[in-house]
Amino acid sequence: MDLDQIRERTQSAYDFVSSLELFKYVYDNYQLNQEVITELKKYVNDYTVVLFAASWCRDSRAGVPVFALLETEIGLEVRVFGGMETAPFDQDHTWTIPPSPPEAEEWGVTAIPWIVVFLRDNSKNGQEVGKIVERPQWGMTMEEELLEIIKNAQAG
Repeated sequence: MDLDQIRERTQSAYDFVSSLELFKYVYDNYQLNQEVITELKKYVNDYTVVLFAASWCRDSRAGVPVFALLETEIGLEVRVFGGMETAPFDQDHTWTIPPSPPEAEEWGVTAIPWIVVFLRDNSKNGQEVGKIVERPQWGMTMEEELLEIIKNAQAG
C-alpha cells in the first residue's frame, strides 16, 4: 500500500474528530489505558493506522476518537477516510462513491469503522499487519487490540 498516496487523500484523526461535536465529546472524555500506552510508545514510529469512518456511525463515534488520542498523546500516525455513505438501493455496492472514497471499494470495506494497521519501514513499507472492523474484540479497548496487533506483527 502506498502510504504517501494515502496521506495525500486523508486527514489526521484529530482533524477529523475535532470537526464533529459527538466525536469531540468522546475525545475529551475518554481515558486511555496508560499501561497499554507505555507499550505502544515503543512502536509508534513503526506503524501507520488508516481508517474509514462516518459521522452517522455509532461505532465510528466511539472508536475514532481513541485513535485521535493516540495520535495526539503518543504521536501515532493515524489517517482517516471520512464521509462514508452507504448505497442502500444498490445491491452490488455497499458504499456510494462519491462521496465515499473509492478506496472503500478497492479495500473491500464492508463495515465501519474499518481500521487497518500498516507496517512502516524501508523494506515492507505499507504492508498490512492487522485490522479492526467496527469495534475491538469483546473485553478489549481499541488501544489494547491495537497493541495486540502490533505485538503479533513483531512476533512475525
